[in-house]
Amino acid sequence: MTLGVYKLDLISTPVGLGVVCDSTIPKDAFVVEYVGEVLLGVDTQKRVDRRYQVELKTKAIWDGLTDVFIDADRCGNESRFVNHACRLNCGVFELEWTNTARLGIFAKEDIPPLRELTMCYRKANLSLFTCVCGHENCISKRP
Repeated sequence: MTLGVYKLDLISTPVGLGVVCDSTIPKDAFVVEYVGEVLLGVDTQKRVDRRYQVELKTKAIWDGLTDVFIDADRCGNESRFVNHACRLNCGVFELEWTNTARLGIFAKEDIPPLRELTMCYRKANLSLFTCVCGHENCISKRP
């Protein structure tokens, strides 16, 4: 795993803002942490826009075990603008740092400079938008 510091920039895309890097990102490199508000499962349903919610595998003890989410809708960093694509070049992995569960976005392949960073949104979020990536096996083309 490569731990580098990558300068990420926002770009305009046909679906809104996206994220690129001005240098090559090697395969398996840590790109950026996905940050936002930490929410318990019961609180996620109260949000109008749930597209930026990512569920952690880690559970919280709050009146029993409960799901925990990171929601980048109201606050976050450039990671919230990494768009979905069916042919993705980044993956999201949960890791623990200083006894806290976190989400890291890692390169799944060598990513050349100025190539848009993409990932697969969690399955529950796929019902909240229409994919327009254009890939031949795009989920939006499936019956």
